[in-house]
Amino acid sequence: MTQGGDDEVFQPEPSAVGVLAGQFGQYVDAPHGLPGTFRSPSSIDCACDGRLAVVDADSGAVHIFGRNGDCLSSFRVAGARSACFVADAARGESLAVATHDGGVSICDQTGRVDKHLPLGADVVAVAALRHGGGGVFVAAHRSRLTICDRYQPTALLRSLGSMRPMNAPVGRPGTPFSDVRALATTATPRAYVIDAAAVLAVDVDTGTLLQSVAAAPLLREPSAVAVDLVTGAVFVSDSAGRRVLQFDADAGRYRCVAALPDDGGGCVALAAGPRGPGGHQLVYVVCRGHGAAHVLMYQI
Repeated sequence: MTQGGDDEVFQPEPSAVGVLAGQFGQYVDAPHGLPGTFRSPSSIDCACDGRLAVVDADSGAVHIFGRNGDCLSSFRVAGARSACFVADAARGESLAVATHDGGVSICDQTGRVDKHLPLGADVVAVAALRHGGGGVFVAAHRSRLTICDRYQPTALLRSLGSMRPMNAPVGRPGTPFSDVRALATTATPRAYVIDAAAVLAVDVDTGTLLQSVAAAPLLREPSAVAVDLVTGAVFVSDSAGRRVLQFDADAGRYRCVAALPDDGGGCVALAAGPRGPGGHQLVYVVCRGHGAAHVLMYQI
């Protein structure tokens, strides 16, 4: 996790190490704004090449941005609330778009819907499972996770309604999910789930609870989570502390990436971008408040 003597920044209550590199997106008080504009942004996901998909829940718009914030395209999916890039055997990448009716639409990057998967009520987030092959993703519901394969007839592979403690005796019941709010996946079966006020690492293949990333008062109101696929580092936004923290893969150390502006808004989604030529990484923070919505870019 640490490179070139970075240990000193992984200390209790450090100052923010991220540099604000810019912002993009513009708030509009209209349900159907122009491409690249938001009214109520609700999710962000980063493709392998650095492109970003941002969903605006009020308009159902899915905006595709370049890594520098340029709006490349925009389309609408009725009821869209979250989207992720998924591997596609024919097109390289498609988008899985969770909708308010509890389903997930598989779209190309012009918005043409190839398939709609009825996954049940209250899908709040989707994230690709990169270790599971093309078209496999996790859908987070309020009280369970469903692992899906867009190429299977019913899409649903398995459902997890609880987490079994590691090394628990056979037959011991697991701890049920109670209020899942956000989801991030890794390059392994490990996924990170914000459930109520906890950030939990879960093995989605076995349903095993691997660890809790941090506890109060360090994280009082976690609102968003993202993962660096190269190092396994975990980024978590804390609404109460108005900051974004970065934990190493073992969750043993952390540092503050960004101290968010006290402008009445809050972070609703995070994405970790790929590294640039100089080794620096961009972390994208989607902020939303009364009369304001944009994406902040922090370089670390």
